[in-house]
Amino acid sequence: MRQIGLGAVWLMACTGNEIKVNELLPDLAVSQDSIDFGEYKVGETLTQSLQIINAGQASLNISSIEVVGDGANVYSVTDVPVSIAVQEVVDLAIDFAPANLEAYDAELVINSDDDENPEYRVTLTGIGGLGPLPDIELSEMILDFGAIATGEESILFLTV
Repeated sequence: MRQIGLGAVWLMACTGNEIKVNELLPDLAVSQDSIDFGEYKVGETLTQSLQIINAGQASLNISSIEVVGDGANVYSVTDVPVSIAVQEVVDLAIDFAPANLEAYDAELVINSDDDENPEYRVTLTGIGGLGPLPDIELSEMILDFGAIATGEESILFLTV
């Protein structure tokens, strides 16, 4: 008899009038998972941007954004946002300033209060180079004017 009584209480408790509570959460999204700076001149700075998006329904709080890894010392981030409003898009500037003629690999780590992705990583790659070098080709390597008398002219053409 007790079992029937408890079952009846259980059925009465599930009347379908329950109140559903939806928790509004932030959702971190980024425009790209990797940034390739390519080859850039040593001693100069190249800036690229990454868009950070709050695709959630609550304010996204950023606890830190840092660059980690072996090549981290040539990358820097300025104007790190502290909070991103719902549906807001923030451009994050990332600087690459190679110090030597070598490849630099690192990761940009974004720490936030996004429950699903509290730590989001973006791959950074770049190469320190000499910069643009001239690339000149000539149609002729030697121009032979032959024997020309004094006061005479001779014209030859070449393409650069």
